[in-house]
Amino acid sequence: MLKDSNRKSKKLEVILFTAEKLFLSKGVRSITVEEITREAKVSKATFYKYFADKQDIIKHVLEKVFETNFKKLETVVESGKHHKLTYESFMSVFDMDEYEEFFQSGFIEELREDYPEMVTLYTQWVKEIRLPKYQELMRMAKVDGLIRVDIDTDFLIQYTLAMRHAMIRSLQGSPYYTKEDNLKEFIRQFYDLYLNGVVNKPGS
Repeated sequence: MLKDSNRKSKKLEVILFTAEKLFLSKGVRSITVEEITREAKVSKATFYKYFADKQDIIKHVLEKVFETNFKKLETVVESGKHHKLTYESFMSVFDMDEYEEFFQSGFIEELREDYPEMVTLYTQWVKEIRLPKYQELMRMAKVDGLIRVDIDTDFLIQYTLAMRHAMIRSLQGSPYYTKEDNLKEFIRQFYDLYLNGVVNKPGS
């Protein structure tokens, strides 16, 4: 994984930012190392100081996305340890607004087709790093009364992740969703239905 951001050089940050922007806007296949260095205004020598090749920078872009998402989850969990977990903080974990461009691009599909080992690596990070923290969040949510006490949290986690991935993939080509729609609002409504349901229980 990437080192702490305070130890990264400014040029490395610029290269990563540029590569992520280009991958999301134009796709992975069409972007070359030459285009990344030209857009980032750095030499190829500088690029190869930090990255072995194109696949290596793809890996680092994935790490950057993963770490940003994980730190958000970690912040919610740590805050919940000192203060009661709130509905707002719990739901913020599912807020994908900052990844709107990421999920609306063809980046993920191209990785599945051209770099399946990168998808496997990302899945490994999720299982080994994110999942334990997610399990901790769900246990806290149960204790703090945000989810039903009879719910199997491990099942809830697996089901939530499966639904999230299925939902994101189904958006591509869906007649009910276009890129003009706001992904944050779309996902907010989805999770509202998913977590709160649509049926009024008797006596509620």
